[in-house]
Amino acid sequence: MSIIKSRKLSQAVTRFTSAMRTRLAQKERKGFVDWDNKEEISNEELVHRASEKMVDMESLETSENAIDIANFMMMIWHRLNHEK
Repeated sequence: MSIIKSRKLSQAVTRFTSAMRTRLAQKERKGFVDWDNKEEISNEELVHRASEKMVDMESLETSENAIDIANFMMMIWHRLNHEK
């Protein structure tokens, strides 16, 4: 495990991942589950949803949209690195 030496960067990563967890919990409570089931939502659909959030620069002016994009990318990353 690598350790981030920059305190400022470490704090930013901690705050960012905390926001990701909070947003995922909100979505989970609303019924958005099965993120890890490719039959329910494909990698292509995850990329499509993230790209929809990125199309308009105005959408990136809200931190919620940036967190949603990061969460979609985390889901793809997880599938690529932890599923066999």
